[in-house]
Amino acid sequence: EKQKLRTLFGVVKFRSEDGDPEENVFVEVFDRTKASRGGPKRVAGCRTGNTGYFEFADLPKGDYLIKLSKDGGFQITEIQVSVSPKGKKNRAVGAFIEIGD
Repeated sequence: EKQKLRTLFGVVKFRSEDGDPEENVFVEVFDRTKASRGGPKRVAGCRTGNTGYFEFADLPKGDYLIKLSKDGGFQITEIQVSVSPKGKKNRAVGAFIEIGD
């Protein structure tokens, strides 16, 4: 049986849903389903443009960790998500980043 693949996407914003889109954020996806002793396996990465948008296509079902990082004092943000082949509708991931101390 052919496995149904999904797209993981979203917009990185500063602090909240109402925040400004953040560009030049490094967004990485790690497969937590196939984690080894060294931790989850990195499967993809990209940098956001001026809209803050990111997208990772063709992901099989499983548990993933999205990691956001940016130079200039921003905190590293981690978001855990699950990709399911059952849903018919794609939903955006809410991804927010803040400046840390």
